[in-house]
Amino acid sequence: MRQAKWMSLTAGLIVVAAMCLGGCGKSADGTDPADQRAYDDMATLKTVKEFEKKVEGADRPVLVDFYANWCGPCKQLAPVIGSLAREFEGRVDFFRVDVDQAGALAQEMGIKVIPTVFLYVNGEPAHTFNYAARETYAKALEAALAETTATSHKPPATR
Repeated sequence: MRQAKWMSLTAGLIVVAAMCLGGCGKSADGTDPADQRAYDDMATLKTVKEFEKKVEGADRPVLVDFYANWCGPCKQLAPVIGSLAREFEGRVDFFRVDVDQAGALAQEMGIKVIPTVFLYVNGEPAHTFNYAARETYAKALEAALAETTATSHKPPATR
């Protein structure tokens, strides 16, 4: 009887340890499922007109991820972008473009490699990344926010 309880307790601990292997609340690959959900919830741009309005016409920094569902590196990058979307929510706009669904937009933007990530500041392209560490994106976003804040607080020109 004691041995059965011990084995049951041991089995339970093994299950809990296996669930927390990558860190409790994280997937087996170590990513937070909330980051993937944040990426999946990002608005998807499909047309050049939509891109011009929402990205080039934005009054704050915008990060746009060009991806494809079949692309392995794109799948690895998705939760990274999602975590940034969560961290910078309300200060930076995040969009994604499925190159298979929005071929004309991908062609207009000159996309040759995916993933390709653009950072727009004040309606202009400021950075282009193909694949980078999370810290690289975060530093670029912080710099973009600083630049946007600096330009929005400039006094009007006097004559």
